[in-house]
Order: sequence, then structure tokens, then C-alpha cells
Amino acid sequence: MRTNILTIVLFLFTYLSLRPSNPGNNIIYPAKSECYIYVSVNKEKKIVIYKLNSERDELLYIGVQNLAGEPGSLCADPCNNKIYAALRNIKSIATLRIDKKSGKTQQIKETPVAENPVYISTDCKGKYLFFTSYSGNMSAVYPIEKSGVNKDAVQVLEARVNPHMIKTDPSGKYVFVPNKGGDVIQQFIFQSNGMLKEQSPDVITVKKGSGPRHFTFHPSLNIIYVVNELSCTILAFHFNREKGTLSGPFQEISTKPEDHVKYNTCADIHISPDGRFLFASNRGHDSLAGYAVDSNTGELKLTGYYPTEKEPREFAIDPSGRYVISAGESSGRIAFYRIQTDGSLSMPKTYETGKWPVWVMALVF
Repeated sequence: MRTNILTIVLFLFTYLSLRPSNPGNNIIYPAKSECYIYVSVNKEKKIVIYKLNSERDELLYIGVQNLAGEPGSLCADPCNNKIYAALRNIKSIATLRIDKKSGKTQQIKETPVAENPVYISTDCKGKYLFFTSYSGNMSAVYPIEKSGVNKDAVQVLEARVNPHMIKTDPSGKYVFVPNKGGDVIQQFIFQSNGMLKEQSPDVITVKKGSGPRHFTFHPSLNIIYVVNELSCTILAFHFNREKGTLSGPFQEISTKPEDHVKYNTCADIHISPDGRFLFASNRGHDSLAGYAVDSNTGELKLTGYYPTEKEPREFAIDPSGRYVISAGESSGRIAFYRIQTDGSLSMPKTYETGKWPVWVMALVF
């Protein structure tokens, strides 16, 4: 009997020690897993690597990956074995192998692509890389081989003016592309041969001058949130998981205070893994707008505006849902916050990264 009680106590202690602090977050990572943060520092042609220390709520500098071009968008394969980096000024994709013991990387390939890559992502199986070119006004799909990205595109598609993000839904069956200049969101069916087939309807139209840029899916509700760069609003759409199409929006909410009349544009949007909190970045107001997410309807309610580094282009929420890391493009620093139980953000710690930090990616392995 005594042995059984001791076993139960040890089990509970282990469980609680591994559980993320946010209530409602059911993600539990193995005891030996670590979280690493990868930051694209554009003008210095490098990726800066940090390790997240959750015991002390801080980032530990690990090292630098130097590159031949100016990195922007980053993504990883589904198993977090490789990182792909968009090198915008030389129109190519760098393939980096990850050392999971140290978090450091080693470049193994550099692949020329059709145009300046503003955003990249992979399919759910890691067989294809999706690509958009804002200036080139196109989207494309490239096959991924063992050595990295193949230079011969499976498909190149004309966009509807200034495509930005390209990514699948959580099932991996459908692909969406917001077009900032065209004020539409393109809808595609992702086929097994890597080709993108236009949906019916092929686009969802938003208000003229909105400038849809990035999106994020709710982890459990059939909802997608789109941040508009120009109108500085978030649109909430219903998502039909069977057909792979959007409808709505059923909500539009501002990202900035009513009394902020100076210049502002939005850049990025993310939702916490438990679906309780959502954040969007304001460039000009230089803040992260925070929202509580209704667990039944998915509607957003403002929780506050949290000051961050100047011109927060992109940011990330770590996979445990406890931290936000925001890159200040114009300041040369990143801000590191803890997400409180009410969804507010703690006063940040800041870290010097170099000139023009433009992308943040958090990986656990």
C-alpha cells in the first residue's frame, strides 16, 4: 500500500512539473525536451539562436548561423529536423540541418527560386515547400528532397496582387494565400502530387484597402483569424473543415487604440496553443494587441496593448503557450514576455540581436 501511494505521488509530481503554467493548456512535453528560438537578422545575413530557460524566464544565447543572403521567413519540417530560410535579396532558400542536442544548425544546401520569397512553409508531411513572392506577384510549390529544396518548381501560380502568407490548414488538405494588394484570400485544394487546385469560390473578398497579410487557425474551433496590414483590423472567419472554404467574416475588431491616429500597419498574428489568447503586432503604435478568445464562439475581446520594440514585424508564441518573443525590426532587439493567466503580457526582457531582426520561430525537440 505504501509503495502504491509513493508511486502515485511521484507520478503527480512529474506530471505537474512538466505541465505548462497556463490553465487549459493540455500540451505536455517530455522531460528532456528543450525550446529553441531562431531569429532572422536580415541586414547582417544571419540567424541568431537562443535557448529558452523557463526556470528563470529568460533566453540564453546559443550561437549564430551565417548565410549568403538576407534571411526573412523561416519554417521547419514537421519533425523539426531541418530549417528552411528564405534569402530574399538573392532569391533563394537555404536548407539547414538542426543538431537537436545543441539547437545549432548547419547549412547543407542553397536553392534558387523563382522570385524574392516573402513567406515559406511546408506541407504536413514535409514533402513540399510553399512559397509566395510579394514583389514577384506569384505563389509556387517546390519539392523537398533529402538534401533540401529542389530548384524545379512543381507549380508556379500568378497571384491576385501582392501575396503574403501561404500555409495549409491544420489537416494539410487546403492552402490559403492572403493577397494584401488585391484584398482577397485565395483558397486552394492541396493535391497529393503537390499541385494547388483552385477552390470554388477561388477567393474570399475583404473590404477594399484592408490589406490581408497573415492568418492563424484556432486549435479546436472551426475558425481562422486574418490580420489586415492596412486597415489594422482582425477578421474572424468560419472555416468549413470538410470543404476547406471560408465564410464571413463574423467579426472585425481593431488592433489599435481609437485615439492613435498616427501611422500604423499590422504585421503578424498568432494564437496560443490552448486557443485562449490571440495577439497581433502593430508597427507605428509599436505594440502587441492582446485578445481573449471566447471558447464557444471564437469571438475576440481586447485585453490590452503591450509596448514592444520599435516596428514589431514578426513574433512567435513558444509551443508551451507560456511566452511571446517579438522582433523589433527598427530597434535591433527582441522582446521576451511571459503570458499571464489572464492573457496579459509581463514587462519584457530585451535582447540585442543585430540590424533588422525580422522573423522569430520557436521549436521544441
